Amino acid sequence: MEIVDMLMAVAKSGGIFVYLILLIMVFGIAIVIERALFINRSKINGSALLTAIREALKADNRDQALAACGASKAPLSLVFARGLSEAVPPVRKESVQGAVDEALLEVLPQIEKRIDYLPTLANIANLLGLLGTILGLIKSFQAISVADPAQKGALLAQGISTAMYATAFGLMVAIPLMFFYTLLQSQTNQLLDSLEEFSFKFVKIVSEKG
Repeated sequence: MEIVDMLMAVAKSGGIFVYLILLIMVFGIAIVIERALFINRSKINGSALLTAIREALKADNRDQALAACGASKAPLSLVFARGLSEAVPPVRKESVQGAVDEALLEVLPQIEKRIDYLPTLANIANLLGLLGTILGLIKSFQAISVADPAQKGALLAQGISTAMYATAFGLMVAIPLMFFYTLLQSQTNQLLDSLEEFSFKFVKIVSEKG
């Protein structure tokens, strides 16, 4: 209940800064959800897919290998499919490698996009909260300058308490955004490392078959 009461106090006293921080929170949550879903869809068993491609190529069945790639929309499957498009006898390693590299250049931006917005949004939320606090303090000091001397202490304490809510709210938005940024960045790096590893193995397998 204390958090709810604090948020209500912030909404009443924070003015436009609170609504801007709320807007940042909505954007941040949307990015986190979209990126989490994308990363989850992008995770496939690269070893199993590579094994299926190897067995299909051993049987001279390139269509079967392409079908194995087409079963998923994951970036790794798309890269393999692009490489298989160049795996036409006589297979040239340079052609396969070029196709794989081209596919990687296309999928890498899709994997990394929008994640870097999260720390920026966190910093903006933090700064907006600080700005709201500073302006709230200025307003409080202006109010007590014309207040009854007997009430100045109470008014100042109340004004400072209310003004600090803006910074607290900014931090409440910024800290989770930074946490999810770190988590998503780690998952993204793992996905990129997996792409690089299995792409190298794929080119080697296809070239040996050729």
